[in-house]
Amino acid sequence: MRPWAGNKIVKIVAAPQLTLALLLLIGIAIASATFVESSLTTASAKAYVYNALWFEIVLGVFGLNLLAALTRWWPFRPHLVGFLLIHMAVILILVGAAVTRFMGYEGSMPIREGQTVD
Repeated sequence: MRPWAGNKIVKIVAAPQLTLALLLLIGIAIASATFVESSLTTASAKAYVYNALWFEIVLGVFGLNLLAALTRWWPFRPHLVGFLLIHMAVILILVGAAVTRFMGYEGSMPIREGQTVD
């Protein structure tokens, strides 16, 4: 028996209702950032949504939710391969986004028409 199987915290964090609520919140945030970007500037959308602490927390809780769902259904059986692949893929995307967010940098290179740049 898994030691965390009866843990109420794992059950709450792994709940499908929490997953749906987080996905809805992320969708609304990204949609609103799109409208902010089109009406104001890209910097505004980054400041209000993408680089905001609350958005990072929501994405972190979403990652924990996916990890908890994986541990809740451990050990995996052959019919759960799709479940495993989807959850691991989204976790990998979130880890890649976090690495880019905290360790990456942005650059810009103006290239005019007919010009070549290295």
